[in-house]
Amino acid sequence: MLADPPYLSTAQLCERCGASKGHLSTTLKLLTTSGLVERFGVPGSRLDHYRMAPDAFVRSIRRSIEPLARLAEQADRALASLPPGSPAAWQVTRMRDINRFLAERVPELITEFESSTTTRHPAHR
Repeated sequence: MLADPPYLSTAQLCERCGASKGHLSTTLKLLTTSGLVERFGVPGSRLDHYRMAPDAFVRSIRRSIEPLARLAEQADRALASLPPGSPAAWQVTRMRDINRFLAERVPELITEFESSTTTRHPAHR
């Protein structure tokens, strides 16, 4: 995110982060799988380069919606086995409600954010 140009090779990332190639490889795999970072080739170089994906943070928040909805569904199933009115039922109900609320509202908030913001992602160099 802070590199200029806005991408670095694996070796450059290792040097800047002070990380081993093995540790960095694991982290980059996680970041690319999550859509936050993308790998690409630079003309004239055989090395892999990485850069932050366009709108990475909005992508990350969008990807949280489905897990929130799944947690709400799992809480519904768990409630069936809990005594109504018990402290555990109250906790699970609360967990279900917040996850359901967020799963329903986050898409609206992203839409609102995207329509109201003046910042736009510049083209990658």
